[in-house]
Amino acid sequence: KLLRGYGADVNIVNNKGETAFFYNCKYFSSFLKYLFKIGFDVNETDKDGRTLLMEASYYGNINIIEVCLKHGANLYMKDNKGNTALSIAQTLNNKRVENYLIEHGA
Repeated sequence: KLLRGYGADVNIVNNKGETAFFYNCKYFSSFLKYLFKIGFDVNETDKDGRTLLMEASYYGNINIIEVCLKHGANLYMKDNKGNTALSIAQTLNNKRVENYLIEHGA
């Protein structure tokens, strides 16, 4: 809130093409909820075409996956290599994430 109050550009990207939103939301679900409240797009991608849902799948963060899905994350989006959130979980043999995604429509 403080940064927005001072007019900070929240869409500036780092060298991986990630905004502060994208980077921080991989780890902090309360921050993520706030950012959705102020209008961030859950299906935003980084320079590799990866969404927050894909990153959460990669890191095994069910809390972030849940928040993303509640805000309309597209389970079928593919990154630049053709991976989906589900295929990422399967590649990493993360059965917990894989099952969660399947239970929620993947």
